[in-house]
Amino acid sequence: MAWPPRRHSPDRPEQHEHQAPPVPTDSGRRFEKLGKWRSVEEHAQALVERLARAGLMSGSALATDLQQMHILMCKESGWLLRPWGPISKELRLRSGGRKTYAWIDGHRRRVFSLDKLIAPCLGDDQNA
Repeated sequence: MAWPPRRHSPDRPEQHEHQAPPVPTDSGRRFEKLGKWRSVEEHAQALVERLARAGLMSGSALATDLQQMHILMCKESGWLLRPWGPISKELRLRSGGRKTYAWIDGHRRRVFSLDKLIAPCLGDDQNA
């Protein structure tokens, strides 16, 4: 064998023989619209309004419950789901700015005061 070996020697298969055949594509493919992109403030406001419509105006709500409610709200509204962290921060700012926790079944859980969260929303609706 001569050095350097020839790239396309007769006893060596061509490189393209080892590759899978090209996959046919649909050139007329349509892109599915996933939903509307909304701001963090819009997500927080919609969640607060949904809580008010459900009659949850006093007491406390677990952050995990609000997060699940947010996921359901986005699916029903056709909105793109946003990360929970920024929405939780917006809810915290609307409810006084401090994080609150409660001991539930021996675990420290993040909770939101519905009194502080929903009262400003109702005040805006009553003044309008």
